[in-house]
Amino acid sequence: MGDESNEFHREVVRPKVTELLSPNPADYILDIACGNGNYSSYLAQRGASVVAFDYSKKMIELALRASSSSSTAITFMNCLLAYLIREGCESSPACRGWARFSPQASPR
Repeated sequence: MGDESNEFHREVVRPKVTELLSPNPADYILDIACGNGNYSSYLAQRGASVVAFDYSKKMIELALRASSSSSTAITFMNCLLAYLIREGCESSPACRGWARFSPQASPR
């Protein structure tokens, strides 16, 4: 997708997802399967605090490199949500954020 994402993502996905989320500086957003972190960075540039994770170590490495300007508002993690939930993750910021948005599926 490159540093600024591809045209479809910029012109179709970002505007519609952003419209649905209506991110503001008080928001804490969990980006599941964040890939190279383009959208996480986009959200952080709009003031939201973001916890972003992906199963691929390579994607997280790319995300960390690309997000240096907005990195204070983003926590990138290399993990698999199913593993975190199964093993118990009360201390994990990713699970705390996820449980906050999905109370019916909170971690053990």
